[in-house]
Amino acid sequence: MMCMRIFLAAGLVLVFYTAPAQACLSTPEEKAEKFSALDTDKDGKLSLREFSLQRPLGGITAEEEREVFAPVDLDGDGSLSFEEFAAQPVTQRC
Repeated sequence: MMCMRIFLAAGLVLVFYTAPAQACLSTPEEKAEKFSALDTDKDGKLSLREFSLQRPLGGITAEEEREVFAPVDLDGDGSLSFEEFAAQPVTQRC
């Protein structure tokens, strides 16, 4: 089953489909495991580059990518804590 993720950014509706291996994260354990896998430098937070690794963003510009990231970065520090990552403002359907 595919997972659909919908992001609203700068008037754009971005829809991403991911394979089951990257599927919707429903449990705290799954979210923690995904966060740990994305945190490649193991500093306890996700940079924009690390965050972008969770899905291919082919066809959108770097600016549009930042516009997707900004609403998730709740404290505006340029990186995501686990809490921010786990509370991503996306709609997921599996």
